[in-house]
Amino acid sequence: MLKPFVHIAVAAALFTPATAYGCIPPLVEFTFGSSQLPPEGRYEVSLVLRKAQAVPDAKVKLMATTDGSRANREMSGRRVQAIKAVLMRGGVPESRIDVEYVMATSDGSARLILMEVVSAPTCGD
Repeated sequence: MLKPFVHIAVAAALFTPATAYGCIPPLVEFTFGSSQLPPEGRYEVSLVLRKAQAVPDAKVKLMATTDGSRANREMSGRRVQAIKAVLMRGGVPESRIDVEYVMATSDGSARLILMEVVSAPTCGD
């Protein structure tokens, strides 16, 4: 069952503990109809990769949004695979990458993948 996803801020609040990236989880916004990692997305993934490399026992959580249609679920899966490939090339084993799919209910949010390194220091630590 997909969880409702109303707004980016709501999804960001679901991540605990907070990240060391200004307390807002990095996210990747893909181009409509594409699973190619955009340049800004590569930068966001690099932040997560560096944190995952610095905290070797931490898990990386990817929260992929979809509107629930088969085609968009498949597209979200390809987008997750693009991010996972970068993380794994950087040395993060697949066993440390968790994926969760959530329902997107706002325009454009179905193109987002939010990322979090779980077990990272919280804000203010």
